[in-house]
Amino acid sequence: MASASFDAIWIPRIGERGAYELRRGRKISLTVATVVPLLAVAAGVLFAVGGVGNLLGAMLMVVVAGCCAMFVRAQMRLAAAMSEWFGVKIRGGQIPKMNPQRFDVWCEARGLHHQTKQVADQEAESSDMPARRS
Repeated sequence: MASASFDAIWIPRIGERGAYELRRGRKISLTVATVVPLLAVAAGVLFAVGGVGNLLGAMLMVVVAGCCAMFVRAQMRLAAAMSEWFGVKIRGGQIPKMNPQRFDVWCEARGLHHQTKQVADQEAESSDMPARRS
């Protein structure tokens, strides 16, 4: 996906910081999804060898744990950027699969709109309501 089309899709939905964190998170996810299985298999083989293989296998498992931690941290950063954009707390485990259709359904189900849009909607609702008389 070209950067211009990515930005055109995601900046209106989650802002510039959110789009940056999503792009960063996708790169990390691709790396983790590629590297972790290979390292886990290599660690298993090294554990089977014994001796120095046990040490190398343990070192590879530390790298696997680090990759998983990077992925979790990327999700948390994206959630923080989305929280800032929408003005409500969003946790890393609450983030939907990030394709435009699923994301829009997710936002609609939770009533999420960008803060400026929420304020404009509230102002429009209040102007539609007749004034109260005391």
